[in-house]
Amino acid sequence: MTLKSLNSYGKAFQLKVLGSLLTDKSFLLNVRDVLHNDYFDADTHKWIIDQIISYFDKYHTSITMDVLKVELQKLENEVLQVAIKEELRNSYEASQDDLDYVQEEFQTFCKNQEMKNAILNSADLLKDHDFDGIRNMIEKAMKAGIDKTLDMNIIKMWRVVTVLIIVLLFLHLGLSLTIAFKEDLDLVIWVLFLVLQEVVSLGLWLLSLLMLLSLAIKLIFTRWS
Repeated sequence: MTLKSLNSYGKAFQLKVLGSLLTDKSFLLNVRDVLHNDYFDADTHKWIIDQIISYFDKYHTSITMDVLKVELQKLENEVLQVAIKEELRNSYEASQDDLDYVQEEFQTFCKNQEMKNAILNSADLLKDHDFDGIRNMIEKAMKAGIDKTLDMNIIKMWRVVTVLIIVLLFLHLGLSLTIAFKEDLDLVIWVLFLVLQEVVSLGLWLLSLLMLLSLAIKLIFTRWS
């Protein structure tokens, strides 16, 4: 169970949250789909959150202090500008104590707010007997804020494995062609270039499967012969 508002957690808690969003890319990645500036009461915090979200959505990484300095200069309200500078400094210097708890609590808070909003917004759908719409809205809220770092690691690992397979199979193809056309190496180079072009244009996975299948068949016949 979480508190009803971020203001109830106190300023120190909010500064730790802001500090995490500014410096911890994995934390920002996990909460991005449930992060909204209206969870924060102070205008300074809302401005910081808007900058964090805008920069992350465009560049897919955490915003830097250099960028924040530039954006601050665009503010015409000098009083707000000074206040934001102070809050940014406090956020970057926020204590690291209980940071795991703060991040987990904030993530849970955002997910609960997302679920609350989904339930409230489904009232109109209920009047129209749009039960599929209600289910989709609730399912979307339940999936929001889940840990995405594991999925990213799996994707990165799969990409590395795929590249290694392509490299090995491509080398095998090159060796086979060199043996078959050892009198005409220019032809070998040209064929390899065409194959590589197809890999890029049609996608790695299909060619990988075909080449792997051909390699497996060749090994089987070699062993049986």
